Amino acid sequence: MMDRTKTGLKTSLAILALAASFLAMSCSEALIGEVIKDVKQKQNISPAIEILRGSTAIADSSVVDWGSLPQGATIAVSFQIKNTGTGSLLLDTPLVAPESSTDGFSLVSLSNSSVAAGASTSMTLAFHPTGSATNYTATVTMGSNASNDASVVFSLKGTKAAPDTLAPTGSVSINAAAAYATATGVTLNIAATDTGGGTVTHMEVLNDSNAFTGNWQPYATSLPWTLSSGDGNKIVYIRFRDGSSNSSGAYSDTIILDTANPSIVSYTPTSPAANQSKSTNVTVNFSENMDQTTFTAANVYLMSKKGAPLEAAISSTATSVTLNPTADLEYGYDYNIVVKSGVKDLAGRSIGTQLNFPTATTYFTVERDIWEGTGGNESSGMAYDLGSRIVRYRSDPYKYNQWDMVADQVYEQDLVVPSAAHSGLALLDGVDYYLIYAPIDSASVKIRVLLTNDEAAGTTPATGGPENIILYASSLGVALPIKSTITSLGYDKQYDYDISGLVEGDDIVILVYENSGSYGNARKYNLQFTFHYDGM
Repeated sequence: MMDRTKTGLKTSLAILALAASFLAMSCSEALIGEVIKDVKQKQNISPAIEILRGSTAIADSSVVDWGSLPQGATIAVSFQIKNTGTGSLLLDTPLVAPESSTDGFSLVSLSNSSVAAGASTSMTLAFHPTGSATNYTATVTMGSNASNDASVVFSLKGTKAAPDTLAPTGSVSINAAAAYATATGVTLNIAATDTGGGTVTHMEVLNDSNAFTGNWQPYATSLPWTLSSGDGNKIVYIRFRDGSSNSSGAYSDTIILDTANPSIVSYTPTSPAANQSKSTNVTVNFSENMDQTTFTAANVYLMSKKGAPLEAAISSTATSVTLNPTADLEYGYDYNIVVKSGVKDLAGRSIGTQLNFPTATTYFTVERDIWEGTGGNESSGMAYDLGSRIVRYRSDPYKYNQWDMVADQVYEQDLVVPSAAHSGLALLDGVDYYLIYAPIDSASVKIRVLLTNDEAAGTTPATGGPENIILYASSLGVALPIKSTITSLGYDKQYDYDISGLVEGDDIVILVYENSGSYGNARKYNLQFTFHYDGM
């Protein structure tokens, strides 16, 4: 039954036509046209209809070919009905003749019977060949109040083929086959083909398992999807169904879910680490596999106390990066390990601001109180022969006459050099090492340490700023009993060490080093030695 509103509008049009006939007997044709136009505008009854399949317009008397469909399969096609005029487009229920939902063509749905100006609605028709016929035809009539065509009529035709017994084939990829996802929300890219000649109509999607339950949804080539929670490997499974109810096997894709930023789990040297070797390498270990291309000199480097990044060779593994400075590190300086936010994991997540200079407190200090070389270290107290009676073990070009003792001299009496006759001062900018030989039958050695800036006589104490200086001595692998901490800038004191067990040629190792962050003060100092003999 036709809608009353629609009937009223059509009646109005009839009255309008009657009025036009009446006016034609007494008015000019131009006047009649203006009256009709004015009435239409005032009543706002000028909707217009356009029907499209895809982008192809369907006109009166046209034929829509549905092609060949396997027996028992179903294909549904959506048509768009647009209102290209003004006023509401009122649609009758489409008529399909002959119509059969089990064997032939049928109306599935009309989304809306009233379409506003400029809007559209959809009409879905289906073709389902099951009987003995080979060729199928039907006529569709679309009635409306459209001013351009109140009844659009077009034909349908289709052909039945042999039943489809082949399952569809297809594929799925997560985020366009990306290796990593940084959130659970992803997009599935889907493709499927019905190899039996029909149409893929449905799909079923599951997370982490292919135990499908029959929760079918309409087939689509793209689908927003939520992965299961928890970082790690994620699998999405999918299967397809065609119009003949043939179901495919499972297809899948895998992606690694990474929702956490990487972190630094350890580094060497640790912080704060004192007394590191000048050839120290730095290694930083991360919580997960990293993008090794982000281990660049701009993102990972050493920053010296002088404030300049150091040039270093960079090597790496999946979870670590190592810096090998191209030149030896300097004595007595702090070095910050810097890891910038440009370092990222394989998912593209940033390390953030960890170890980001100057806020980083991760540092180590080079060579303040350890022994370098083959001879051992302070803890073992091992001494070794450096090939000279009196040697200062430093690469700096200091002369032997820095000592207040003459090289290679052995006396049968106390060896005492007056302080006024001292040599040039040594500069303590980290750690200094000395090796001396004990003269024959020595019972003890007295070592005098003087912090001074007085190059002439050495009698004026040093000034300015606190200090924490260590004097350490060992011989034959045994630490001598005194290890002194010097905390006074005016320090001038002698220490006696018992060396009665030594014979001529045995060596004594002397260390003088700064033991605090004030090593940058670079104090000047002088050492004097006095040997005492048995029986004296």
